[in-house]
Amino acid sequence: FGVRPEQLHLVRAAFMTEEWPFWPQPRRPEEPFAFGRLSRAAVDKFHRRTWEIYGQTADPKRVHVMGWTRELERSLGPPPAWAEVYRPGAMPAQGFFARLHAYCQLNGAAVENWPRSGLEAMAAGAPIVAPQRGGWVEMIEHGKTGFLAKTEDEIPRYLNTLAQDEALRLQMAEAARRRLVEELGESCNITSLS
Repeated sequence: FGVRPEQLHLVRAAFMTEEWPFWPQPRRPEEPFAFGRLSRAAVDKFHRRTWEIYGQTADPKRVHVMGWTRELERSLGPPPAWAEVYRPGAMPAQGFFARLHAYCQLNGAAVENWPRSGLEAMAAGAPIVAPQRGGWVEMIEHGKTGFLAKTEDEIPRYLNTLAQDEALRLQMAEAARRRLVEELGESCNITSLS
């Protein structure tokens, strides 16, 4: 089409970090490890084995899922006793992330391009465990700002690592917030694009 490289610009989604207080939820070992996910209520955004994979995380655990509908329940089955589900828009995203010690986006067929929920988790202080595909690969520095799972079996393993190592979890939360502020959430100067 005759497009020259100097005409191309990477423009990331706008993200207002100042709307997100950085507050990694403290956790004592005897408390349930709270993790979860927030997304559009589309069946392809949810892994068909969501409850089975999340269930492999050590107890005590509490899983929070926002964006839950009857259609999802027909597809995935009812939430287990250790899970709490919320309808789409049940609370502000900041309130949802304030409940979590970690964020785990376990997708089905849908591949995340540049997941806003990942930016929100990084802003709030919930380290991410996500599949090693799509936009997660660009967003997360594996082992530093979160974990990228190559297989489904690695997901509960990484969640257990975060649940058992509070210092590592807090260190990852701080590194992720710093990366968001310094690299991923950079503002775009519109005048430079003309």
